[in-house]
Amino acid sequence: MLENYLKYQYTHYGGRMEHGHMPASTNPLIISLQDKHLPLPQQHWFGTIDHPQIVANTYNRTIAVYWNTPRETGDCLFVPFTTTPDKFEPIILILDINDFLLAKRKPTRNFNWPQINPFHKAIAVQATKTVQAVQTVPPI
Repeated sequence: MLENYLKYQYTHYGGRMEHGHMPASTNPLIISLQDKHLPLPQQHWFGTIDHPQIVANTYNRTIAVYWNTPRETGDCLFVPFTTTPDKFEPIILILDINDFLLAKRKPTRNFNWPQINPFHKAIAVQATKTVQAVQTVPPI
């Protein structure tokens, strides 16, 4: 996840992820992704907005996040920015107070997935513009 974040820090994650433009040595997201302590300190636990998007991009899978507590954003799908997911079935995470639970869906015909992360389209468009701008700058 750290490698993916660093690769797209200034394109897909630039201006979107919390602390996105901070230097690596002081960036809390980078520090949390580097932390290998067990148990992991609470300040480095898996987050609810930035981490699912990084997981989706890293593993090329859609991530469905359901909140078992009231949230302003509602349930949400995080789709990879640069590729089509390898598998149709999303990884399902349920946030229950402070714990994420991995869930498996029972096959059913009437299952509705949540909406895609509302920031997804704007991020993808902005990242494409950033990449195109970088590619058109002549070398010095």
